Amino acid sequence: MSTQGQGFTLPNPKLKPELQSELEFGLETQVLDNRAKVDFSVYKRTAKDQIIAQSLDFSTGFQNTLINAGEISNKGLEAGLTVTPIRSNSVVWNVRGTFTKNVSKVESLPAESKSINISGYSTLGNYAEEGKPFNIIKGQRVERNADGQPIVDPNGAYLITPDVKIIGDPNPKWLGSVM
Repeated sequence: MSTQGQGFTLPNPKLKPELQSELEFGLETQVLDNRAKVDFSVYKRTAKDQIIAQSLDFSTGFQNTLINAGEISNKGLEAGLTVTPIRSNSVVWNVRGTFTKNVSKVESLPAESKSINISGYSTLGNYAEEGKPFNIIKGQRVERNADGQPIVDPNGAYLITPDVKIIGDPNPKWLGSVM
């Protein structure tokens, strides 16, 4: 059995450079003798001809190949608030809170594909799929009865649906922190 190429990326002579554009507006201000600072920005980023790794069948001898995957957009906002409740000659205490929301969307893919497996095996794994967030997770689900309870076969194993569907989105709805 030959392992030549196993784990390597298959070269793609048609690969083009990825082009990115971004538009961002922001506001930053300080009030109350610089004890409160606010910053806020909104943005729209677009990547055309995004370069992603497309998984390949192991029989090719390669793990993946790099391809241009169409257009992916990211729209969002970032906000921060810093408050200084204590400021003296010996102590300065700052409290900072942040909030970030990003919405990722695969706007278009190459004409020959509306869904690209970017990580995983066969039809299961992470995907770039037109009209969906980038990196969605597709897989099979446990079959359920009319009451929503999992169906178990006589051997005690869950029955699995034959169809592959979106089962998750690893992209957070929002991120925040206080420090």
